[in-house]
Amino acid sequence: MSYSSLYVMDNKFNGDVLNDYKNSWLLSPMIWDILFYKYLPEKVKYIAGEKSGLMVSARNDNQLWIELNDKLNESSNLKDRMCWEFSNQQIFMSKDKKLICDALSTFWEDNIQYEDREIGTHIHERFRDVGLDINNIDETEYPYIIFKNTSVDDAIETLFRQYDDNDEIKEISLSEHEKVVAEFVLINDGVMSFCNNVEFCKNNATE
Repeated sequence: MSYSSLYVMDNKFNGDVLNDYKNSWLLSPMIWDILFYKYLPEKVKYIAGEKSGLMVSARNDNQLWIELNDKLNESSNLKDRMCWEFSNQQIFMSKDKKLICDALSTFWEDNIQYEDREIGTHIHERFRDVGLDINNIDETEYPYIIFKNTSVDDAIETLFRQYDDNDEIKEISLSEHEKVVAEFVLINDGVMSFCNNVEFCKNNATE
């Protein structure tokens, strides 16, 4: 079974796994489905009387994902936007961990009207457990957080590993990338903005 992971980065943009979580379906896909129903209700399809969520629809139509992203970017709901970017493997500042934990812990309560399926305690527990782990991060040691959705994908690993001339894997810092490969989520006074890895690492380099 696939798993998801919580990554942290130090001041020099070196990444490390803080914790792994069994069954990667229990957080990000749940967020995607709820936000899909909430922001694109006209696109919800029904199969045998049941809602067909974003995970089903987006596999056949990537445009839905783009449309949902556009809707979230236009939204004034900071919690929804944070959960969306968190589930899309963006890099958050650990100084914002209380905001992140609050967004995760209240996600179901805030959006219960958009979910008519019975949500088991194991899903609530996953949101809670990830939030607790984030809340316990030492933001001085690890100023940055990334949630990796699934072990099936290696997009996060490639931020911190690359093959050398001998085709052997070596550990690297995110700051060593010369191309844009990720975005940092910046939250100031309730306003969210973004900065790509090249610009952010250059402007926040430490000796």
